[in-house]
Amino acid sequence: GILRSNSCIIVAIVLCGLLVAAFFVWPDSLSPASHASSEPPAHHALRAATDSHDAVSCSKLVQSSKSDAHRALQQAVDAAAAWHCDSRVVDAIRALQLRMGDQSRDSGHTASDSSESRSSADSDLAELRLKEQKASEEVDKTKHNLVATQRQLDDALRELHSTRAERDRLVSEAGSLRDEASRERANAGEVVALRQQLSEARLQRDAATRELRSVQSEHERLLNQLHGCEARDTAKKQQHGAGEEAGDDDDSEAASEADGEAEANADAEAEAEAEAVESDAGDDSAAITADLRAARLQAVPEQAALVRGEQGSEGSDGPQAQPRRSSSILPGVITPEPSPQAIPGDAGITAARRLAVRRAMQDAWRAYTAHAFGRDALAPVSRRAASEFVGMGLTIVDALDTLLLMGMREEAEKARAWIVDNLRVGTQEDINVFETTIRVIGGLLSAHHLLQDDALLDKARQVADAMMFAFDAPAVVPYGTVGLRSKRRTNPQWAKGSSTVSEVASLQLEWQLLSRLSGDPRYAEAANSVMRKLWEVAPENGLFPMFISPTTGQFTSTTVTFGARVDSTYEYLLKQWLLDGRSPSLEFSRVLYERSMRGMLSELASVTKATGLAYIAEAVDGKPKHKMDHLVCWVPGMLVLGAHAWDKDMRVPRYADTEAEAEAKAADGPVDVRHVDHKEAPISVAAARRAMAEQEAAGWGGAAVSPEDQHRHHAFADRLARTCYEMYRRYPTGLAPELIKLKYGARYDADSPNAASAQDAELDERMWRSEHPPPHDADFDCEGSAHNLLRPETVESLFYMWRFTRDPLYREWGWRIFQAVQRHAHVPSGGYSSVKDVRRVPVEWRDHMESFFLGETLKYLYLLFADDDLLPLDRYVLNTEAHPLPVRGTGREIAETVLAAAAVAAAEAEAADGLATDAADEGVGMRTEAV
Repeated sequence: GILRSNSCIIVAIVLCGLLVAAFFVWPDSLSPASHASSEPPAHHALRAATDSHDAVSCSKLVQSSKSDAHRALQQAVDAAAAWHCDSRVVDAIRALQLRMGDQSRDSGHTASDSSESRSSADSDLAELRLKEQKASEEVDKTKHNLVATQRQLDDALRELHSTRAERDRLVSEAGSLRDEASRERANAGEVVALRQQLSEARLQRDAATRELRSVQSEHERLLNQLHGCEARDTAKKQQHGAGEEAGDDDDSEAASEADGEAEANADAEAEAEAEAVESDAGDDSAAITADLRAARLQAVPEQAALVRGEQGSEGSDGPQAQPRRSSSILPGVITPEPSPQAIPGDAGITAARRLAVRRAMQDAWRAYTAHAFGRDALAPVSRRAASEFVGMGLTIVDALDTLLLMGMREEAEKARAWIVDNLRVGTQEDINVFETTIRVIGGLLSAHHLLQDDALLDKARQVADAMMFAFDAPAVVPYGTVGLRSKRRTNPQWAKGSSTVSEVASLQLEWQLLSRLSGDPRYAEAANSVMRKLWEVAPENGLFPMFISPTTGQFTSTTVTFGARVDSTYEYLLKQWLLDGRSPSLEFSRVLYERSMRGMLSELASVTKATGLAYIAEAVDGKPKHKMDHLVCWVPGMLVLGAHAWDKDMRVPRYADTEAEAEAKAADGPVDVRHVDHKEAPISVAAARRAMAEQEAAGWGGAAVSPEDQHRHHAFADRLARTCYEMYRRYPTGLAPELIKLKYGARYDADSPNAASAQDAELDERMWRSEHPPPHDADFDCEGSAHNLLRPETVESLFYMWRFTRDPLYREWGWRIFQAVQRHAHVPSGGYSSVKDVRRVPVEWRDHMESFFLGETLKYLYLLFADDDLLPLDRYVLNTEAHPLPVRGTGREIAETVLAAAAVAAAEAEAADGLATDAADEGVGMRTEAV
């Protein structure tokens, strides 16, 4: 019993020690200094929960440990009772149990308070984190606002700098204007004196004209007297006949001889008197003309010295008179200047109109330089650059020779400097070979000739070299589109892989001239290879289809037209022959031209049913399609140019290396060009002559146009020009649509000139002199194509028609077209915009100003109201973009003379600034009884 009692005590003590250790030592185990490796699993779990700040897990683990301790104490009490341990042991265990209960309650309260504190801390922490997140968002927002503010500040600074620069520019411009105003005030007396001199010169000219006519009448009277004397002499001789005696015959013969000698002396004296009077009048007229020219040249002394230098140096006998250069295509044929009776009104009216066109050019150029300088085109309404076309500053290159011809030298110098310094070639992609050739290469070659600037010629060579690979095709027919960086050659998908005929047959002027000016034959050979192919496949009627394959060299279309896709083909057939001085190596080209014109007149020329308007139809698979593009309106100018370009016997002076040589050959006599060799011939001269002989024998082509064909071309040119003007006149805006669909009446009869003349007279009476034209739908409509791009084709033809007919009606039509452009296409902020619908007033703008408006439209309008010496057509050929290219043999002195004439014309136009605005609208009216 004692052993059992001691054992119970020992067991109880051990259990209590373990429990006490488990309860009292356990909080120390939570210390970070305790070793995890010696901890029980419960303690290890509790430490992990404590380290992770998991309050719930910690609370659960503590509660579990307390429960285990209570269970152990209860088991100890039960074991002590079962083993009948001493009551002191049981009491000690119970006391320990009570103590643990008290501590458990205290710890429970503490844990509860700790849990509440921890929950409150967690809530505060969450609230702090939310505030931190909001603060972070506020910081980000503030940073974003700061960046935006910085950008606005930068923009404001840039705008401030721009405003300051604009202010400085305006101040400088104001100073320049003040200086210019001072100079104008200083020159006001000279201008008044110049106007007085011009008025006096005109009066002297009119007096000389009247005197000359009087002399001519007197000359005719004396000639009539001479004829009367001859008639009396004949009658007297008839009276002395076969019935008289021999002696009487001798006496009669002696008397007759005496009478005849007396009459001959009288006739000689009459002729001498007439010639003397006529000579005196001619000398007076020549002196008056010289005085008038000197008065004109006083406006610009530098240009006057230049022009006088061309006329010859002064010697002891004064300046030597030189014959006036021909203004006709035929050398040696001088087109007479119109007399005051032939052109109604004063020359000041024409000068005022020329000034109006020049100011339109100044306005368009200012708008372009202000908002799109260096880019291809301007969007004038939005005042920004339009989308790029070829990426070579098209408007600058296109407008440069226009600026020169209008005497705008400062603007021209700015354009030239940009081209030399900024025009870069080689990175452009998807550019059109044809458009780049006629606009860029053509513009650079024209400006190079006028300015004699080799830097412009170098730029033209760079552009041509960059596009040369377009000719690398199996059939030597170039591709239409190239990428200069990628070296890719393509044609549009809508063309089904084919090239457009006009785009491959309208490169010759520029590429041939580039070889002539640079001495590099590669360019001409590339262009001439295309001509050889066209010569091989040309249709018998001369009417070319729209498309040709670069791989097979065969036509891939059956559509025939004189509009888009073919138009300039016919133009270049004629003009490349003219540009080369009408050399025999290019006679095949004029043969193709004549064949095409005959085909056009016989198969496509038609008239409308209502008023008989002439037009050129299209044909698809041989069936006529009665529509006509505005592009076709260049045809009248080409026809009249071609009619004046032919020489039937091929024995007039053609060209020479220098102007002096040309004059020497003209003085020596006609030149037989059959013996002139030409190394740049697309085909041999012999082959061309054989082909022409075969064509002439076949009856559909010959070596030269006949007088009948010349008359046909002139007559149809006049009729078609009238139709083109009606496209403008019959719409409320006075602008023409892009194309029209016509109401067919009949085929045009080119072989009935009398009927055509009678019909013209009827049309004149019913329409041309009427201020109220027929409605446009009487003959045509423009549904679906009512927009106007400010194209040049109609005013181009009016320019040629005026040059070769001197009919003032063409100038009047041109002026009315210009007025319509001013009313409806001019943008108030500057520049001119194409129009969406010519049928509606007020108009809606398309917000685009094409480069050809400056390069062609305004140029032709200015030339229409200028003198012939500004651009003599025997020295220059205008390409299809209106760039004047020098005919072979046209040297530097001609370019200087043209620039001098441009300065004189500009000065005369400025001098006419004093005329009232409405003065330009009077004087040159429609056809009048005087005309």
